[in-house]
Amino acid sequence: SNDSWEALISRMRQTASQLLVDFQVNWNIDMPVYPELDMEKRRDLYMIYKESLHNIHKHSEAKQVYIELFIDENNLIHLSIGDDGNGFDPEISKEGRGMNTLKRRAAKLGGELNITSRIGSGTRIHLRFAV
Repeated sequence: SNDSWEALISRMRQTASQLLVDFQVNWNIDMPVYPELDMEKRRDLYMIYKESLHNIHKHSEAKQVYIELFIDENNLIHLSIGDDGNGFDPEISKEGRGMNTLKRRAAKLGGELNITSRIGSGTRIHLRFAV
């Protein structure tokens, strides 16, 4: 019963409310039908999400966080997480354990992970993978 899209979305909302209690969080889910994903893929999606929110909580000093989860017309799942925090230099941080973990999980999903950030301009993480 805990291995469903509904349970995953509920867990994602709960994680955001726990980690980002001091932030203004804008959340959008656009999934009229839930795609068929095995348990491992749902877990990797959740762990990328959780690690990203943890990094925002720990490092960003952001005031606002934007979370968007949707499936497009090509059956690609998109997860975008952005903040208005202090940002970082991706070239300096690309070898960090957290960044490598995010990339490894995205590769397991067969997906593409883009992280854009600039010091003083916030960070955006965008994951895209096929159903």
